[in-house]
Amino acid sequence: MATELATGTRLIEKELGECLELVIDHRGKTPKKLGADWVYSGVPTISAKNVNGGRLIATDEIRYVSYDVYKRWMKEDVKRGDCFLVSEGATLGECMMWDYDYPVVLGQRIFCLRANPSVLYPRYLYAYMTSASFQAEIVGRATGTSVDGLRQTEVLKLKLRMPPLDTQRHIGDTLYNLDKRIELNLRMNGTLEAMARALFQSWFVDFDPVRRNMDRTQRQ
Repeated sequence: MATELATGTRLIEKELGECLELVIDHRGKTPKKLGADWVYSGVPTISAKNVNGGRLIATDEIRYVSYDVYKRWMKEDVKRGDCFLVSEGATLGECMMWDYDYPVVLGQRIFCLRANPSVLYPRYLYAYMTSASFQAEIVGRATGTSVDGLRQTEVLKLKLRMPPLDTQRHIGDTLYNLDKRIELNLRMNGTLEAMARALFQSWFVDFDPVRRNMDRTQRQ
């Protein structure tokens, strides 16, 4: 099905499965089922609770596996530009684009979606995944008795409305760059807040300026 933007650009609607090169789905996979266990350092395992608002969160809670377990667990490596989609639970539908080059293990409640570059631009895919219509369809396709979840067969049926690749690139890159600016501003705000708290502690709790003045007075 094809529709048209106000600018005259044609939008083609396809199922997600028609536009992907790879899907990684590790439902039911844990280190113990591979005859191993978590370790104190090694390859990080990204779980559903680490993905929120397009970013990695709760990084201090990330668990690790050995490199040997990583090679047995990940038959396909995650690559920069792959998109993660949480498939189950309270964070169903949360997504992020993997923008790093180090190896990771994917937990059992995350799909990894790799766009077929001949038809779908990864940054456009991620931007579309965050749209209200896509998120609503995820909720509509989720099933479960105690916890709602999304099976791979349903993920592949999710609908994408796509302009031509050059327009996808323009949209995807524009939103990606805006997101990076927002992320940078959040980090800067966090740094400024930490500095403000440190100054408040120094000036109004520890009274460092007063003590320095007293020390200078005593030396005189």
